[in-house]
Amino acid sequence: VKTKPRTLSMDAELTSAVENWIFDRANKSKFPLAKRTPYLFVNRYGKPLSLRGCSKIFEQLRNAHPDLKPLSAHVLRHNRAEIWFEGKGNFTALCYFMGWTLDSKMYWVYASRVIAKESDAHQFQMQSKMLMGGEHGSNIG
Repeated sequence: VKTKPRTLSMDAELTSAVENWIFDRANKSKFPLAKRTPYLFVNRYGKPLSLRGCSKIFEQLRNAHPDLKPLSAHVLRHNRAEIWFEGKGNFTALCYFMGWTLDSKMYWVYASRVIAKESDAHQFQMQSKMLMGGEHGSNIG
């Protein structure tokens, strides 16, 4: 496990789905070892879902739906972090949400792409103003 445990809020529909899953996974004939783990997601034996097992699920999804080709757990996590940054989300709240410690370098790994995109957009805006004779420059050409 690479992240800290945390409590995440869920709406009523997701709460119901998770409760149904917990009830279903408690069935020993389906998942014999599930009662032995505190993890929500388990494999067909009831052991914690491994990274390989999770990747296999996404592989099956991509094979069944080719339009989902880039989809993976990593892509979902990365996109979630980027959406948070683009919305100017709070640093501490994002660290909690993602399960990072406050001194984790992961924040900056995920932030760097958004910061670069914002920097590029600002640079293009400045170039446009300069070429159009705006306040930060003169008309070139």
